Amino acid sequence: MIGVGKMRGLGGTQMIPSLRVSVFGISRSGKDFSINSAKEILNASGLNFKHLPVIPTVRDYAKPILGKEFNKTTMDEKGLLMEVFRMKIADRTTIPFLILDEHYCFPVAYGGKPLSNEYTDAKFPYFIREGEDGREYEVMLKERWLHSTDLVIYLNPDPNVILSRIRSSEGAKRNDQITVEDIEEWKRFEISSLDDFCRPLDLQFTVLNMNEGAAARICQEIIAFTMTPERSMGFHDRWWQFSE
Repeated sequence: MIGVGKMRGLGGTQMIPSLRVSVFGISRSGKDFSINSAKEILNASGLNFKHLPVIPTVRDYAKPILGKEFNKTTMDEKGLLMEVFRMKIADRTTIPFLILDEHYCFPVAYGGKPLSNEYTDAKFPYFIREGEDGREYEVMLKERWLHSTDLVIYLNPDPNVILSRIRSSEGAKRNDQITVEDIEEWKRFEISSLDDFCRPLDLQFTVLNMNEGAAARICQEIIAFTMTPERSMGFHDRWWQFSE
């Protein structure tokens, strides 16, 4: 095993190898708060989990690696920074237990109005995919990046809750054009796409349909995963298979 951790207070002590958990959800779905809260609970149970928000972390690579600010980099350079990040987190000896705050895609428009501000313009490489209703999305996740993940969780709060958060946000994260329908279709597209990604990889994909208590449920999903023999004994074999 590459890394070993202990889960206590679960009817015994479970020895598990290093673990990669990818948490997805659209903007303002509560990933950052939920992951940080889950990390504290898990760490108190004997695992030293680290939380990495993918986009901010990769943006911070620009200065030390390329010698310039992220907003001055080309799209090819942004892609390079993301690949460097993915290689770093693939090394499980450095960070054995990791929860990633991931993004799958962003809509091209809210309410028919193209997105354009200092937040959405600082984009990573993407490709356009069309949803069932004809809406277009900028997909930034490559399927092969999920090869190093053991468990995928999607936060799916009520669209009205997300709408309220977006409308009450400050600066570039605020948007007055987005509608409940936009949010519903965005989530539907992400969930369907991620399910399509996970199935052929035999990745466990769990959607959490809740407005509160997501941190506890994230912990429950991780604990259940590690206590399932075919999962906790087999997922490292899958990781090595895809990393060769």
